[in-house]
Amino acid sequence: MKRRKRFLSKLIQKLQIFDKLGLIDKYRRKRLLKHTYSENEKIESAPPISMDWPDEMIKPYVGLVKESNYPYSYWPKFERFLQTNNFRYDYFNPYREDFIEEAKKYDVIIWRSLSDYYDISEARSKIYFLERVLEKKVLPNYESLWYYEDKIHQYWLLKNANFPVIKTYAGFDHEETVKFLNDTSYPIVSKLRTASGSHGVELIKNKNKAKRIVNKIFNTGRNTNYIGLKQKDYVIFQEIVPNYGFDLRIIVIGDSYFGYYRYPNKKDFRASCSGITEKKDIPIELLHLSRKVKNIMPKSYMLAIDYLQDRRDNKYYIIEISIFIAIETSEQLMVNDIPGRYLYKNDKFIFQEGRFWLQELMLEEFFKEIIKGNSK
Repeated sequence: MKRRKRFLSKLIQKLQIFDKLGLIDKYRRKRLLKHTYSENEKIESAPPISMDWPDEMIKPYVGLVKESNYPYSYWPKFERFLQTNNFRYDYFNPYREDFIEEAKKYDVIIWRSLSDYYDISEARSKIYFLERVLEKKVLPNYESLWYYEDKIHQYWLLKNANFPVIKTYAGFDHEETVKFLNDTSYPIVSKLRTASGSHGVELIKNKNKAKRIVNKIFNTGRNTNYIGLKQKDYVIFQEIVPNYGFDLRIIVIGDSYFGYYRYPNKKDFRASCSGITEKKDIPIELLHLSRKVKNIMPKSYMLAIDYLQDRRDNKYYIIEISIFIAIETSEQLMVNDIPGRYLYKNDKFIFQEGRFWLQELMLEEFFKEIIKGNSK
């Protein structure tokens, strides 16, 4: 059964680039709406989180965005946190024409932007307006949304901070890119600037194919899996890293750390789309590195960092980072088959047993920041 699911998933990814009518997305949405929850996917599988609030401080009025009605949507967990902690809230629809007038009545806006190009583009423009013009406190903030699902912005930030990143070429000049293709080793990986779940990730085995792709990108543009959107006048190429057959995702929220290992389908080099995961101990040195990355990157309330371990030196290198991820269960870390989290306390990491919804931990961090800001 699992093999059949992996085969169908792989086939759908290959066909999606040719799906001009969006039929695959329609099928996927229909299938998601029929989803049956397992025990650890149900919201009650983890206890609600209560936070302390200063008696003298009025709680903000919250506008909560329902980003979708699909399984694994963020907003039901956000809503439970607001209810548990007695926040006054209403549903806010940022997609309406009159969103500006509606937004003015709220003190804060909670909005999990979806990960496709069009949703992110709309969220970036509107959250900029909500934050910078209406002066609302928003989750996510604009500076973290600036690099969300943008592999070029992420690469600039990580490289500038001297973090270990996979060797990457992000080019906007045709002549320079052709020179790079002449000088590089093959195969290489080509990526779209904005795409999640391994969409737009392609293995290029030789120089001739690479040049054909590049010439099209810098001429008429190359079709993508997004209807009506072409890859035009930019490229992202990454080195193929000889690795141990997995990537490792570490998730940081405040002083809470989670993570799991992801494995690719057979004869595939991409692990993020396979759905094959293993939850076990995480190397302590990577937890410390992830803490540094989280502290230096523009402020976010959750940061997921994906790593590959290079066989040549056994070091871990960053593939990409994200402020939102797919969260299917309340068990995002397991050590010796026990669900829990690593807590950073007194300059060291300790394991704490328990189940947690990451969305609720995010809101706890968000409101802690508001309390801290109001107490200055």
